[in-house]
Amino acid sequence: MSANGQMIVNGTYTGNYGNSEAFFVQLNADNHVLIAVQTVDGIPSTPNQYQGQGNQMSILQFSPNMSQLEWVSSIAHMAPSAFLVDNCNRIYLSGHGLFGNSFDITPGAIFSTQLGFYLMQLAPEAIALDYSTYYGNSGSHVDGG
Repeated sequence: MSANGQMIVNGTYTGNYGNSEAFFVQLNADNHVLIAVQTVDGIPSTPNQYQGQGNQMSILQFSPNMSQLEWVSSIAHMAPSAFLVDNCNRIYLSGHGLFGNSFDITPGAIFSTQLGFYLMQLAPEAIALDYSTYYGNSGSHVDGG
């Protein structure tokens, strides 16, 4: 969007042939566009990006003008609740696991057994999973971010 919000400056289509939903959009410190998407058929990770235990939930990074898909990081199937890219380009995603999916858990996690809510932090460019944990209980529920 233009600075005054009156014009679409750049745009793109993303997803695959199945049902695809874009949940969140963020800009990183270099103005690259990151989108958290969920697809029925999944989008595989590009080489050198984090690959979780599934690919129905993915984070895609586009060039600043959205003309080029730069990378994809795939995560297990989840109902996302929040998405953030900080000033150091670390990527944060949280949500509930769906269909009994399990997620990668890092050393030092608050809870390492599957509970209702999952929190993760990816390194810049999604090259690695820096931190993740389960949180809450099987009855935990969050609407919104």
